[in-house]
Order: sequence, then structure tokens, then C-alpha cells
Amino acid sequence: MPKHQLGELLDEAKERGFSLRVIQARTRGELTASTMSGWRNAERVNLQIESIQELASAIEVSPTEVFLAAIGRRRTAERKDESLREILEGFNNLIEEIDKQKSSILALKRRVQERLARDK
Repeated sequence: MPKHQLGELLDEAKERGFSLRVIQARTRGELTASTMSGWRNAERVNLQIESIQELASAIEVSPTEVFLAAIGRRRTAERKDESLREILEGFNNLIEEIDKQKSSILALKRRVQERLARDK
């Protein structure tokens, strides 16, 4: 299992103005600065659902984002770029397929036109 990414998530939250003390205040002490600091240094974490929800609400992200950070599966910018490249490749493949179909349709149209012209 990959190492958790809660430290990264907390660092990003701090950049947006949510220090550990601010998070503690926003969670009415449910999550203490000391507990969150411990998460940052721990090899593994075992968060309760309530803690995931509290942290997500406090730093204004989805609980899914916190969960993914806790299990080390958070989408990084690199993974987002990779996903976008895959989407772009899918569009390119779709365009190729449409072009092939368009060529076939145009060829069929020409044959019909030629036949109509012969039959006159």
C-alpha cells in the first residue's frame, strides 16, 4: 500500500490559509493540531470516518479527497495530466474513426450519384 499523502494535503491546505491551528478551531477541537502533526509524521494512519469528514469540511475539500490522501491514492498533477492525455488520445481516435466513416459514406454517395446519372 502506498504511503499516505495527508502531509501533502495539509501543506496545500496551509497554503490556502488553513494552518493546523485554524483546522483545530474549525473542527471545534475534534481534530487537534497535535493529532494532525502526528499524521504528517506517521508511516500509516487510521482515520475514522468522522475525522475524514471533519477534516474535509475544515479545509473545504471533499471527503473523497481526504480519504484518497489517507490511503496514498490522491491524484497528483502528473496523474491529472496523464488522464488528460488519455482523453485527448480518445478524441483523436474518435476523429480518425469518424473520418473513416465519412470517407465510406462519401464513396457510397458518389456511387449512388453515378448510378442516377447513368440511369437518366
